[in-house]
Amino acid sequence: MNQPAEQIAACLSERLKEFFAALDAAENDAIARAQKITEPYIGKEEAAEFLNISVSTLENWMDERNGPPRYKRGARVNFLRSELRVWYRRWRAGDQRGLPEPQAD
Repeated sequence: MNQPAEQIAACLSERLKEFFAALDAAENDAIARAQKITEPYIGKEEAAEFLNISVSTLENWMDERNGPPRYKRGARVNFLRSELRVWYRRWRAGDQRGLPEPQAD
């Protein structure tokens, strides 16, 4: 192959990789959204138990705008177990990004 054709082929190959990676990400997002629709919300007490922390620790994190993702519905604060799991794994992996440390296991 001549050089311009090789460059075009390499560029095309890279673009296809990017396209399929974006397609996979979009598919994963759609699956996650569908799961959230059917997943029941849990309250603070159950979320704290799931994370092996006290409710007061969870409330402190929320006051500091830290901690796991949550949804407020009126006066109630709700969580999705799947998001708690992801958040906790991220924390355990050392991805701090402003996350507070949960109490020892």
